[in-house]
Amino acid sequence: MNGVNDESVAAAYKHVLDTQDASVLGIQTACRLTYSAAAQAQDALEAAGVISKPNAMGERRVLAEATS
Repeated sequence: MNGVNDESVAAAYKHVLDTQDASVLGIQTACRLTYSAAAQAQDALEAAGVISKPNAMGERRVLAEATS
């Protein structure tokens, strides 16, 4: 994936689990990524089963649970 690395996905994963916020804007702001990189990290989290596909309103649910 261009523009996103393992560190970015790991940071996005931590943010999503800690805040239960799977939005691109939330990931972008918390992880200090470009919009494109945040969207790619979001796609990686979806592919890993951490977050859902977007619903009819474009919202995603967090599927994974925090371990601590």
